[in-house]
Amino acid sequence: MTKAYKNWLGLVVTIIIPAIILTKFSGGRLGPLGALLLALAWPLAWGCYEFYLAKKANFLAIVGVVGVLLTGGIGLLQLNVRWLAAKEAAIPTIIALAIILLAKTKYSLVQTALQQIVDTDQIQAKLNSVKAKEGYQKIMARVTHLMAASFLLSAILNFILATVLVTSPSGTEEFNRELARLTLVSYPVIVFPSMVVLVGAMVYFINQTSKQTGLTVEEILGKV
Repeated sequence: MTKAYKNWLGLVVTIIIPAIILTKFSGGRLGPLGALLLALAWPLAWGCYEFYLAKKANFLAIVGVVGVLLTGGIGLLQLNVRWLAAKEAAIPTIIALAIILLAKTKYSLVQTALQQIVDTDQIQAKLNSVKAKEGYQKIMARVTHLMAASFLLSAILNFILATVLVTSPSGTEEFNRELARLTLVSYPVIVFPSMVVLVGAMVYFINQTSKQTGLTVEEILGKV
C-alpha cells in the first residue's frame, strides 16, 4: 500500500464513512446511539490497524483513539454538548504541550517527525563545531514552537466550530447529524490553516539548516 493511497483510505475510513453513518442511519433501526457507536468504530478500528502496522505505540495515534472514545462517552452518557467543544479543543492542546515538554528528550515529537522527512544523520554529521550545533539547536527550538502553534491554532478553531455547529442535546438524532457536519467541515477549515503553519515551519527548517550545514535542499531531504 503506497503512502498516498493509505492517506486517502484513512480519510475515507475516519471521516467520510462515519459522517455518512451519522447522517443516514441515526433515524433508522440503529437509533442515535447505535449509529454513533457504529460511526466511531471506524476511526477506532483504523487507529488499531495503524498500531498493528507500526508494531509500537504512537503518541498521536493514542491521543486520536482517546479522542474517539471520549466522543463516544459524551454521546452515550448524554453529557452537555459543551463537553464536546472542550474535548475538541483539548486534544490538539495536549499535542501542543507534548511537543513543547518533550522537545529536549529522546521522545521529541518534532525530531520523530523530521526523521520521516529529512536525513537527520547527514545533518548531524555536518554539525562539526560548537557554534554550528548551537545554531542548529536554535533552529529546532523555533521549529518546535511553530509546530506547537499550529496545534494551538487547531484547538481554537476546533472549539469555535464545535460550539457553533453542535448545539443539540447529545444522544439525539440531531446531535449525530451536527457531529457529522462538524466532522466534514472541520477537516478543510482546521487542517488547511494548520498545514500552512507546518509547511512554513518546514521551509524555515530547510532554509536555515542549509545555511548552517552547507547541505543542499536535496541532501537535506534525502529520505523523501
